[in-house]
Amino acid sequence: MVQSLTSAKSKFLSLDGNPKTIVRSGDSMKFRLHYEAHKLVLNPRFQVSINTEKGARIATFGSDISGNYVDKLPPGKGYIDLDIDTLYVMPDRYFFNIWIFGDRKKSYYERMLWCAMMDVEFSNYYKTGKGIDKELGHVFMPCRWNMYGIAKDFTEVL
Repeated sequence: MVQSLTSAKSKFLSLDGNPKTIVRSGDSMKFRLHYEAHKLVLNPRFQVSINTEKGARIATFGSDISGNYVDKLPPGKGYIDLDIDTLYVMPDRYFFNIWIFGDRKKSYYERMLWCAMMDVEFSNYYKTGKGIDKELGHVFMPCRWNMYGIAKDFTEVL
C-alpha cells in the first residue's frame, strides 16, 4: 500500500534559500523538507526535532505548535521550510527527526529518525575572540552582564 504522503529529502539553507555549507552557533538557517503527496492530504502537521548524538532532544518545532496550519496538500511534489532566526546550540553534531502527522496527530504519514545531520561550528558570537564552546552546555542564551552594582570603593557595605 502506498502512503498518501512521504518525505523525500531535506536541505540546510540560508534564509535567502542558498545552500548553507557551514552552520555556526548563533546563525540563522532554513531547514527545507521536500515531500510528495500521492493523493489529496487533509490537515497535515509537520514536526522537526533537533537531537544530540547521544539522543537528547534539544528542541522540537511543530507547524501546529507555532500556529501554521495547512488545510490540504494537493497531489504532487512540494516542500515546506522551517526558518530558524537564531540557532542557539553549541558547536557539536546534531541529528534531525521528522514527523508528518495526520489530522490531530492520531496517526502519522511519515516518520524519519536521525534523517539529517548538522555539524555546528565554533562561533565568535559575542565578538570577544573567546567564542562559544560545546563544553559549556548544549544551548546558549544571549545575555549581557550589568556591572553597575559593583562598589566604587571597598568601604561600601552591601
